[in-house]
Amino acid sequence: MVEDVSLLTTGRKVNDLLSRLESRTTRDALAAEAELSMVWAISQVGDVTLEPVIGGGRQPDALSEDLFASGSAVVEVRALSDDSFSGRDAMMRTANIVAWTADRFARCAGRHLSFEFGDRSWWDGRYRRERCVDPKFEVNGHVEDALRAWVHGRRCGEGPGVRIADGKTDVVITWIDWPVREPRVFSSMPPVAYDLEDNPVYKALRKKSGQIRDTNDRPVRVVFLFDAGCELLRYIGQPHTYVHEISGESIVEHALGKLSGIDVVCVFAPFRDQLTSMGRDREVVWNLTCFDRRTSVPKGEYARLEQLTRELPRARFGGYQARDVHRQSGFLELAPDWSAKPLRD
Repeated sequence: MVEDVSLLTTGRKVNDLLSRLESRTTRDALAAEAELSMVWAISQVGDVTLEPVIGGGRQPDALSEDLFASGSAVVEVRALSDDSFSGRDAMMRTANIVAWTADRFARCAGRHLSFEFGDRSWWDGRYRRERCVDPKFEVNGHVEDALRAWVHGRRCGEGPGVRIADGKTDVVITWIDWPVREPRVFSSMPPVAYDLEDNPVYKALRKKSGQIRDTNDRPVRVVFLFDAGCELLRYIGQPHTYVHEISGESIVEHALGKLSGIDVVCVFAPFRDQLTSMGRDREVVWNLTCFDRRTSVPKGEYARLEQLTRELPRARFGGYQARDVHRQSGFLELAPDWSAKPLRD
């Protein structure tokens, strides 16, 4: 796959993709997998030029002359996860601080901790809900005393956990018998949106709109959104939504109505096909959902997009699992040559 893509661009670009594929940061590695897979899949179904120069000197991810029946298209690829929107970043920060503090009271104690954060809800003209985690959490004397007493008092899994309720933070910490590389964090509150614009999907589309708004010869301006663990993308095109929250469909449609720099949004989300088998062994297939702001769309406009979806490397997991398992094994079944030696210009 990398060898195929290397024929379309410079060695420097390929080296960048390879370095990001091997990144220890899950978010960067998933984004590189998405970009590599998408541009490769485009090349399998039609013409593609990587990083073309368009109006204003901008360079989108790809330009294809025949991806759409109506003509050429500039494409930007964006992988989305819930790392920040789900509160995971703030929860991990809090957990790491607590784990480091616990290590002061017992050697490697922090490697045995699991954290479950609560949530609170209220009405202010509409239903609101938020996780009980403070992005600026710090250990004070009260928290330190509670941790010291708990760590010193527990005996190999015996006894209850300890609850820390301080300011915006409300978390129950329990002990697990086996050590882990990083603290385990959990919240019963799903990553849901209460605002059409204050969410990762709209923010990603707004940024991409600025990158492709000025184009030569007016090609179709397209954004590929790739579900790499984003709840709002996971259920697009499926009959699922929460009672009080805003759906991913509503967010994309709002963005297309407000952001003039995008014509089409294509959402690619992996999910387990309920028709292939039973239980965990069900095949993971790609679901494509297209949103189009244009009033007139030619017949067969998306035929090659549907073919592209069939060409995508098979996902090993659903997108919601990607963040948790990526460190153990790749998200997508990329060709073996993805780890080849870097190419030079």
